[in-house]
Amino acid sequence: MTDEDVNKLRSAVKEEIDFALEPVKDRLSNMEGNFNDPKTGLKRINQKLDALWDQTVKLTEDMEEVKISVDNLEGKVDRIDSKFDRVIDTNIDYGNRLEDIEQVSVIAHELRLKRRKMKD
Repeated sequence: MTDEDVNKLRSAVKEEIDFALEPVKDRLSNMEGNFNDPKTGLKRINQKLDALWDQTVKLTEDMEEVKISVDNLEGKVDRIDSKFDRVIDTNIDYGNRLEDIEQVSVIAHELRLKRRKMKD
């Protein structure tokens, strides 16, 4: 076999391989087009994922702020509750003292007189 025959054979094999690879090249080209398509491609998918991630981060920050607010409010409610309990206890103590004072007959008589004057 001469060099010319080898070159012809190479050329024929190359043409056959190129012909066989043409559908594969077309499919790869279509796939590349789909990946780069601004509506459906990987770039668009990455943009959507980035947007979702940003929303997730914002939501997490907002939830943390809400948790801090709830914790602060719970502390305030606890303080108000304890103050309210003290007011109730003080009121009960005053009521008991008043009952004790009203048991003394002279004071009870004077209190009745004052109440009558206040009504008039």
